[in-house]
Amino acid sequence: MRTATPRSWPLILLLVWYGILLIGTGGMFLLALAFGSEAYRGRPIPLGEMAIICATVLITVAFIALTVYLWNTGQEQFVFMLFGLSVIGAAIILLAAGAVI
Repeated sequence: MRTATPRSWPLILLLVWYGILLIGTGGMFLLALAFGSEAYRGRPIPLGEMAIICATVLITVAFIALTVYLWNTGQEQFVFMLFGLSVIGAAIILLAAGAVI
C-alpha cells in the first residue's frame, strides 16, 4: 500500500509569511541602526541598545528555524501555534509603531 506524502503547502505559506516578516524587521533594523548611529556620532552604540535593535531580526530568524524543525518532526500543531504567536507579535509591533507615529 502507498503511503501518503505529507502536504507541504501550509509550510510554503508560512515561510512566505516569515519572509515578509523578515523584510519588515530587517527594514526596522536598518532604520534603528541609522538613527542609533546618528545619536552616538563618533562613539559605538551601547551593547544593550544594539541588542534591542537586533532582537526583532533574531526572533524572526528563530521563528523560521523553529518552524522548519517542528514541521520536519511532524509537530504541525506547534507550527500553527508559533504562526499565531508571530501574527500577534507583528500586530503588537504595528500598533506600537502607530502609537509612536
